[in-house]
Amino acid sequence: MSQSKSVQRGYSRKWLSRVHLPNGSVLAQSGRCVGSSLTVSVGGCDVTTPVSISATFASNCDDCEYRQYVKGTLEYRSTPGTGSWTSSPSQIYGGGYLSPSSMQEDGCDSGAHRYGHRGETQCDSGAFSSCGYSATDHPGFSTFPSGYEYRYQMDFESDTVDGYGNVVDSKLWSVSCQGVKP
Repeated sequence: MSQSKSVQRGYSRKWLSRVHLPNGSVLAQSGRCVGSSLTVSVGGCDVTTPVSISATFASNCDDCEYRQYVKGTLEYRSTPGTGSWTSSPSQIYGGGYLSPSSMQEDGCDSGAHRYGHRGETQCDSGAFSSCGYSATDHPGFSTFPSGYEYRYQMDFESDTVDGYGNVVDSKLWSVSCQGVKP
C-alpha cells in the first residue's frame, strides 16, 4: 500500500486528504500539482557547498511551489587542529537562527526571502519557469576569516507542494564539510 506524507509548515491552506484503500489510495478531492519531480545536486566541499535545485511540475503548474527546510550546525576555531570549536549563529528565514535539531524553513539574503513561494520575492537564484522551479544554494559560511578551521553539518528537506500545502515530492539531503580557509 502506498503511503502519503502531508506536512504543513508556516502557511495555512486547505489540505487534500488521501483515502487508503486495499488496492491503493486515491485523492479525496481533485488534486493540484499532480506529478512532480525534484532533483538536488550537491557540489564539492569548501567554506560553502554549491547546491543546484530543480523541480519540474507535470500539471496545474501554477498551483505548484517549492519549500526548503534546514537544521544543523556551523562551527569554527581560530587555530586549526587545536582548541575548542565555537558555534557560529546562522540566520535563516524570518529572523530565526539555524537549529541543530529542528527543521525550519530556509531562506536567503540573511533570512529576508524564502525559496519557492509564488507571489514573493525569490532568492537571488530562484526562478519559476512555466512548469518548474530552479534555484542554487550555498550552505556554509557566508563570511569567514583566512586561516580559520571550519566545519558544518546541515540536513535539508526539499519539498514540492500543491496549492493545498500537501507534499507532492520530497528529498532529504545533507552537506557536511571541514577544512581550513586559505
